[in-house]
Amino acid sequence: MNTRSLLVGLILSVVTAVPCFGADYVIIDLGNLPGGRSTRVDGLNELGQVVGGGWPDPPAGYHAFVWDPITGMEDLGRIYGSNRVAVNNRGQVAGTNAVHHAFVWSAETGMIDLGTLNGGQSWGYEITDDGHVFGVSIDSDRDIRVFEWAPETGMRDLGLDDVVGPDTPMRVNNAHQIAGMIGGLGHAVG
Repeated sequence: MNTRSLLVGLILSVVTAVPCFGADYVIIDLGNLPGGRSTRVDGLNELGQVVGGGWPDPPAGYHAFVWDPITGMEDLGRIYGSNRVAVNNRGQVAGTNAVHHAFVWSAETGMIDLGTLNGGQSWGYEITDDGHVFGVSIDSDRDIRVFEWAPETGMRDLGLDDVVGPDTPMRVNNAHQIAGMIGGLGHAVG
């Protein structure tokens, strides 16, 4: 099946794959985390892997997951609030963990805490195919800093002060070009 024609959906009443919208699309019930009632999809890569989050057991908090067409749903552990997670075409996942730090996860390494810039908190928003994570960090002075984390060099401040906030949408492509908003005022930058 061509992953470009895969329609991702979480349909609780459908137990098996059901053709819809003609022969090119199939709805696949991804299920829920164990004991959970709902899940949310945040991203899809070219391999057909889906990432998102859900509540496996309400007292356990919000957890991230990766769903793979071959292996099914895997619980990545508790993450901060209900922040979204991102996936690249190598199956690596980025997001924000339960202690308010950006993370990167892979099947080989598990969840790696990326830390922060000068104390405080960090949020992982995007991950490129080369494994670079982009997000924001609030330093000990409460200043918001955009960061890039690379496996070779760790986290570095990109000097884009007050471009995005912890709740502001930010997108990054594989050329490491960043799109976001200036100070949450609705002015797009790129």
